[in-house]
Amino acid sequence: VDPLDTDAMVTALLAALSNKARWQRWSKAGLTGVQKHFSWPGHVNNYLREITRLLPKRSRRRPKRGLRNSRGRLATADRILVCDLNNTLLGDEAALLRLIRLLNEAGERVAFGVVTGKRIACALSQLERKRVPMPSFLITATGTEIHYGSQLVADDGWARTIDYRWELEKVRQVIAGVAAIQPQASDEQTPYKLSYFYDGQAIQTVITGLRKTLRQNDLQATVVSAHGKYLDILPVRASKGAALRYLADKWGVPVEHILACGDSGNDDEMLSGETLGVVVGNHEAEIDYLRGRERIYFAEGAYAAGILEGIDHYDFFGSPSDPEEEDEA
Repeated sequence: VDPLDTDAMVTALLAALSNKARWQRWSKAGLTGVQKHFSWPGHVNNYLREITRLLPKRSRRRPKRGLRNSRGRLATADRILVCDLNNTLLGDEAALLRLIRLLNEAGERVAFGVVTGKRIACALSQLERKRVPMPSFLITATGTEIHYGSQLVADDGWARTIDYRWELEKVRQVIAGVAAIQPQASDEQTPYKLSYFYDGQAIQTVITGLRKTLRQNDLQATVVSAHGKYLDILPVRASKGAALRYLADKWGVPVEHILACGDSGNDDEMLSGETLGVVVGNHEAEIDYLRGRERIYFAEGAYAAGILEGIDHYDFFGSPSDPEEEDEA
């Protein structure tokens, strides 16, 4: 019956109420349909059937240096180790091997993630080249993309979240005349990230000018710089830190049970706040202003050695320590 056709609705209701046998038959069929499609057990069965259809058959092969059960760790983990890729996770092969062994020993209670300003294709190429196992998740393109597991399932919910008031073409047009910045290659541009090179000597002036220009044109965007030469313009809701907090909330991991490791300016928000932060020894000077803050540890070791040092500092694989609680004690 067309629910917008009043006469048809009246006719159907009268037909149902005027024939007891038909009413009993329809009522029984309705209850059966509810149990099958709308009850909690029925919903779960439908969900599991669809998931089983979508998931690939489980492979019996195990990569030589892979993390055991990495795809499912987010579902069982009570803590997350997340590392920036270039100059943090990568750079010291021997320390990286020790970190992988430690993650394998930690088991399913620790999930491992990679965060980078690069596109996902570039990040995957680097991970493969250095024989780093597939993480539980990757946050790429300076926090504008989230993918999970070996199947690289995209988090469409995150894309919808950061799409709020984002006007890509208008932003591109408004900042086209800024002489101090030059567009990066086309493969670094995404629907939610505009990437440029800039003159490191004048970065604060450039950023201030860009923010003023965007504000004057009523454009909601964030300006992020790193390594003295890279500059990204993102939706106002997007960043490495925001993506990490979204992911933690989605998977039910307390933010204070996340150990974030980085080395440059576009890692600062990820390192700040309620997470436990580690700045590796080979960090950029642009991030020195975080020194002395609660929950941020400046390691002496470089690259993965600094990550390992931070894990020991917080006893992260044992019982993650909270600097504020230690001070109170």
